[in-house]
Amino acid sequence: SVHLPFSRDINISLPDRKKREDTVCLHSDYMQKAAEAGARVAVIHPSSEPIDERERGLYLKNAKASLKVLADRAQELGLILAVENLPRTCLCRDSEETAQILKSDDRLRFCFDVNHLLIDSHARFLERFASKLVTLHISDYDFKDERHALPGCGKIDWRELVLLLEKADYSGPFLYEVNL
Repeated sequence: SVHLPFSRDINISLPDRKKREDTVCLHSDYMQKAAEAGARVAVIHPSSEPIDERERGLYLKNAKASLKVLADRAQELGLILAVENLPRTCLCRDSEETAQILKSDDRLRFCFDVNHLLIDSHARFLERFASKLVTLHISDYDFKDERHALPGCGKIDWRELVLLLEKADYSGPFLYEVNL
């Protein structure tokens, strides 16, 4: 898999049309290179932050439109496009918003970052998105903010999480995304 780049300016949901379109083109180029290198999954952030609550609807609309274009490109390249859940003010910060985005295009799949949940539980996300889950980002945290700590160095109940993943019939990769 490949993780597409992101920053405040490399963002598929920005209100600035030119920056948003430039990001979609950049992602398309990265996906082309990833496909040529043999990648099967491209992970994408639906936004960056901060997002003002008054503009959240606009960011959501822009992300959905950009993801449609990128899903078309991923399909052409034989890639799976996986949307990652994110924390704080980012899009996909809870299961409801994640559902809205994933339902916007049937080709979209889910990358579950287990250290990004600040609103919903791991169980809630896996109940809702097991059928779309194609990859994981594994790290630990304190439930207050993402920490990207080694598993066991935070508060995730790993036995419970593994049982939930087994119940969801997940058999894909465990990609460790940790700060050392």
